[in-house]
Amino acid sequence: MAKRITARRTQLLTTYGVGSLFPAENSSYLIAGLHYWDERWLPPVMEPRLTRQLGVRELKSPPATPENMRKPGVPVTLFPRVLQCPECGVLGQRSQLNAIGSDQFQCGICDSGALLIPSRFISACKAGHLSDFPYFEWAHEGEFPSGNWRAQPYPVGNPRKADPAAHVLRLRSRGRTSALADLIVECSCGRQRSLDKAFNKKATKGFRCPGERPWLGPEYTERKCGEDRTTVQRGASNVWFAASASAISIPPYSGKAASIINRRFGELKNLPKEKLVVAVEAGTDEILQFILKAERSELDVRDFARQVLETVYPESRQAVTDEEFRFQEFQALMNGSSDEPESQFTCHSESVDEAISTWVKAVRRVSRLREVRALSGFTRIVAAEQRTDEDEARQSPLRPEDDSSSWLPATELLGEGLFIGLDRNRLDSWAKNSFVRSRIEILQRNADQAARRSAERNGKEFAPPRQVDAVYVAIHTLSHVLIDQLSLEAGYPASSLKERLFVGKDMAGILVYTASADSAGSLGGVASMADSNRLATALSEAEDRLSWCSADPVCLESTGSGVDGANLAACHNCVLLPETSCEGFNIGLDRGLVFGTPDHLDKGMIAWLRTNLQQSPRIDVSHSYPAISLPNAVAEGDWTDLWQGTSRYKYVIECLAEEETARPEVGVEVGYEQIPVDYAWTTEQVLLTENLEPEDVQSLEDQGWVVLVFGSEDDEDFVVGQLLSELR
Repeated sequence: MAKRITARRTQLLTTYGVGSLFPAENSSYLIAGLHYWDERWLPPVMEPRLTRQLGVRELKSPPATPENMRKPGVPVTLFPRVLQCPECGVLGQRSQLNAIGSDQFQCGICDSGALLIPSRFISACKAGHLSDFPYFEWAHEGEFPSGNWRAQPYPVGNPRKADPAAHVLRLRSRGRTSALADLIVECSCGRQRSLDKAFNKKATKGFRCPGERPWLGPEYTERKCGEDRTTVQRGASNVWFAASASAISIPPYSGKAASIINRRFGELKNLPKEKLVVAVEAGTDEILQFILKAERSELDVRDFARQVLETVYPESRQAVTDEEFRFQEFQALMNGSSDEPESQFTCHSESVDEAISTWVKAVRRVSRLREVRALSGFTRIVAAEQRTDEDEARQSPLRPEDDSSSWLPATELLGEGLFIGLDRNRLDSWAKNSFVRSRIEILQRNADQAARRSAERNGKEFAPPRQVDAVYVAIHTLSHVLIDQLSLEAGYPASSLKERLFVGKDMAGILVYTASADSAGSLGGVASMADSNRLATALSEAEDRLSWCSADPVCLESTGSGVDGANLAACHNCVLLPETSCEGFNIGLDRGLVFGTPDHLDKGMIAWLRTNLQQSPRIDVSHSYPAISLPNAVAEGDWTDLWQGTSRYKYVIECLAEEETARPEVGVEVGYEQIPVDYAWTTEQVLLTENLEPEDVQSLEDQGWVVLVFGSEDDEDFVVGQLLSELR
């Protein structure tokens, strides 16, 4: 029996999934497509929401195959196919090298009997294809002389005595340095070339991608690819990026009924859809009643039938958008859950300490949770999360197009976590202030420039990228701050903690959790941080520690860091995390938005939320801010949202409301240069803002605008007087 090579189940989704390369001693293997997997040994994974979202019938876990059991494992194929003898340097496939052995191959050309090693270099393209490095074409610089490199095996003993038509290739090192320029590809016909420019896209432009998909089989080659090949090292991280999706099991898919369905799935999956529909309508069914009785369950037959229907036939309910999918989990976390036997979701509301109650809306202790993660495809060269509309990176399939099976590999993780909810309405108000807009404009400009460069590089027409969301950047950064602090407080390394962000039209929250594939999950250290006093202390320490960075002022004054300048104040000394912890590849971070900058300490998200209290104002005992009541004129008129959305202009808004003047436009851009201002009355050409540059003031005044710059509270009466005189 062939020697087994082993990997953890979770690795077969995150690191060594279908289409990826698996290193094993002196060999390298390619994980084969799902049509080669033996479904009989794949345990089902129940998660109706995720199954429906991915458009498949089932999720199945990779097989567990102990070495002493003769069960089939995950099939693999040898790749790269080009091997090299470390002694004589000959390059070729097994048949060409007269390879000896079944697991580890020995060179049959020279007398050393050395173990053949896989080629260091391979080729890939953005369309997901994978092939051997074109050594033959490279050595002959794209020419195709008579003869064939793969025509016949090399003669035993001395490859240089081969028939010239065989074009014997060798890889030789000059031995002077370890640079690619010292690696020479030699051909028996006399041609040779160094690998110096093998990674240069211009040098490999003439070698078009042959469209090979070896993980699916030679018969599934896409002949019409035509993409430029990209030379990569066999163990490079950009050879394979997982395209995965995950879901948190929430009620009703996390309770007693889900456990029964999981245990009895072999019986339930054969029930006709029509029979289950009838059971949902009638509330009775002999088979379902028998199963519930055998399980000693008092579940209602109608509810049980409905959940069986959604599990066995996930297409019975329509898929939702990604934002709606997350919103379902956000609602479950906000609503909490009661303790139920066998429940995989236990979430309890915790009180919010007064020290953080001005900016934290809700805290939940998630004592138990279950995450299901499924692999839906993969990309090469460019990660799925980093693709833009200009990128040609397409998601590669896990099975051929003519395979009618409908399942995906998945694994379940058990653990616990901490959830923090924020007020989305207040965050939207914060995002409108000029400080936030100025920082987001930098990120947007960087994104536009990156998209333009990508379009020029690929010969495509420029298409504007998605708008940068200030609320997402702030919550994402706050999540990293929280993980960094929990790694100190809860005793977990940051790499074992994960974030799950809830950012959308009606949601704003962070779930930090830890989960593992074994039954124990974790020890409750993260969930225990939901305790009111512990969380407030931890957040206070995190604010003190990460509001500055050892790389400041360079870090804080950055105008673009990370991939394509997608971050501002974010570096490895402050908020960057291991990529296993971050949902977004450490992209979209700015510490300045969360904590403010030295010139705008009151404009950071936390400071702004503390001081700009709304609707149900609360006192921050650490700063002794007074509670603020709503003036009558503001409450009776149409000014409430403006008054609640500002800290600097409350007196101005109150006076304008009393005089019943026209409402301004908020957060608009005016003038030829599109200068952002706080308030503008465009009909009267009057604006009110703060900290406007002198040249911008002059430019706007030249265009006929009356510019009022709010500098301090001493200006209030003057500003009000000027405004009223201009607006009457």
